[in-house]
Amino acid sequence: MSNCCTPLYVKIPSVSPTGDIRIKRGTGNSPSCGYYDYYSGTPEVSNYDYHTVDIQYNSGSGFWTFSGNSTGFNDSSIYRSVQTGNPCNPVGEYTGGIFGSIRINSDPFGEYPIYDFETSFNYDAKDISIIGRGSGIHLDRDVSFKFSFLDRKNNYISNSTDMTNSPFFKSVSYDILDKNGIVAYPNFLEGYVSKFVFSEQDNIKVFGQYEPNFGVRARTKDDVLSQDGIAEIFTYGNNLYIPEVQIQDKQGTTKWFDSKTGSSTTGALPSGSIEDSVIIKTVFANNTKKTKASHIDVYASQDENFSLSESNKVISKNLDASAASFNIELNSSFGIETNKDYWYSLVGNSKIGSGNAVKFGPHKIYQSEEAPVPTDAPELNISYKGASSSNMFKTGSINQEVTGYSGIVDKLIINKESYGISSGVYDGPDFLFKTIPTNESGQWVYTTFDYSLEFKDPLNPYSNVSKNVKLSATGTSIQPLNSGMPLFDIVDSNTGSPVEVAINYTESGLYLVASTGHSYSNFKYQRNSF
Repeated sequence: MSNCCTPLYVKIPSVSPTGDIRIKRGTGNSPSCGYYDYYSGTPEVSNYDYHTVDIQYNSGSGFWTFSGNSTGFNDSSIYRSVQTGNPCNPVGEYTGGIFGSIRINSDPFGEYPIYDFETSFNYDAKDISIIGRGSGIHLDRDVSFKFSFLDRKNNYISNSTDMTNSPFFKSVSYDILDKNGIVAYPNFLEGYVSKFVFSEQDNIKVFGQYEPNFGVRARTKDDVLSQDGIAEIFTYGNNLYIPEVQIQDKQGTTKWFDSKTGSSTTGALPSGSIEDSVIIKTVFANNTKKTKASHIDVYASQDENFSLSESNKVISKNLDASAASFNIELNSSFGIETNKDYWYSLVGNSKIGSGNAVKFGPHKIYQSEEAPVPTDAPELNISYKGASSSNMFKTGSINQEVTGYSGIVDKLIINKESYGISSGVYDGPDFLFKTIPTNESGQWVYTTFDYSLEFKDPLNPYSNVSKNVKLSATGTSIQPLNSGMPLFDIVDSNTGSPVEVAINYTESGLYLVASTGHSYSNFKYQRNSF
């Protein structure tokens, strides 16, 4: 950017959205002042997109001046800046020439290609050779146009009746132009027509796919002079763009900023944290009066480098047409697994089309593990492929039921009257215990019994004797008392203590008994049967 006082080449749209000149600072092989729009190499002055504008800086006065004479800006008059400026920055207000006041702008867009200007139209009623030009913004894919005309006598013509009654008006023909002013479809409509709708289907038919930015050229015929009066109106459509996103989870609130190199963040602020969901908030970069919002698509994936597809679309949420922001709370009901890292992406959609995709993450939907619900039952049975086990818990007193000099702790007996089942034993309405299950032949299902026992002094809650006792079947009795019943070996982990345990056989099985004559009369045990 060394010499900023020589003529330069700039790209000027055939009809700038505001009628002003727009230029952009750039780098590379550019004119000496460095202002251009996507310029590379020698400019083609005859190309419709590029035009010569002589911009000069007066180092003595500090004022900028410019003039231009081309299709894009047709005025050879000298314009002068309203105030002095930077030698390398011609952006600002200018006065002079047929347009009076004009502004030289920088890049027509900021971060996003969003059109934001008021509808305008400029024409010269005294000179039919000067093409009238204007521009506007449309909000829907179907675009309505309405033209008004002046005939040679300055009669106002606004409808087909006026056209028919005018002695000078012969016809009007409408051409469809691309955004650069090139005719894409000549004579799209012709006759005494002042208004029409260029539908989405018409647009696709003309351009091959939907094109939001295009123009219409109206050409009138004078019935006497057969001269064309020409006017061009260009219309632009805005997609919906997202500049930043806030996401709130258990870690706090993180603000993500969209950029051309990917989303960036300043980190989470540990405030307002939530659990069981994430809350996503965003604002839109668009002027709500110049864009009609449609919907927003939310995507999520456990893969950081995921591509947007229907398979990872979480939800498509409709927006109010004038929406300036969007909030949504996501939880596991959206198919997002809890306590796992997810990357998210948002895409805003207007009635015209989709904007940028903002990706951010990782974030988690946190969910605290629930405390297990205890099983409140005296017995738990587990079975697998025909085998089973039983886990039982019981409390009592060794003085409650005595046999000889011992108190009964547990009864391992079967129902000899009905093999193949386990039946309950009751004392009136009170349940006492269940018999040991047998198969159809009367064989015991369980042949090993592991006990974890505690005998406690009822007068002292911290005085107790603990034992691990195991009963293992070792053979079959041939004694008349319990012939055919299993015999068991007993192993006591704590012999020599005040409480001794033993086995008393019965005709239906056995009792596990404990010695008496000590203070440890209360007991509780857990029995695992295999």
